[in-house]
Amino acid sequence: MATTDVVNDVTTAQGAWLGALVSGDADVLDRLTTPDFTYVHSSATLDTRDFFLDAFRSGRRKYTHYSVEGVEARAYPGAVVTSGLAHIRLNPRGEEMKIETRFISVWVQQAGAWKMAAWHSTKIPDA
Repeated sequence: MATTDVVNDVTTAQGAWLGALVSGDADVLDRLTTPDFTYVHSSATLDTRDFFLDAFRSGRRKYTHYSVEGVEARAYPGAVVTSGLAHIRLNPRGEEMKIETRFISVWVQQAGAWKMAAWHSTKIPDA
């Protein structure tokens, strides 16, 4: 498969992942992540895959908006690393929060599908 095709496949998977974050679809998030997936929040909190998915299944985590821009993708044998800017809105405890972050994600091919192994974000300080 050509590098362009690989990057396009991962870009499509990442789009589905972002959509599932906003819709709260834990089944899609489950399908798109590796068993050892980790999510590092902009607060430096680390979620394991089970904790991350449970936050959506229980309703503890609700994103109202999650989009990315300026995404760059670098393909390696069996892996793709993406990075860019994320615009996040969530509503914990009834108050809307807006967060801007720089992120990096690692996608690996497992059982013929692209799955996210890691997401790490760093908050951009308020101006």
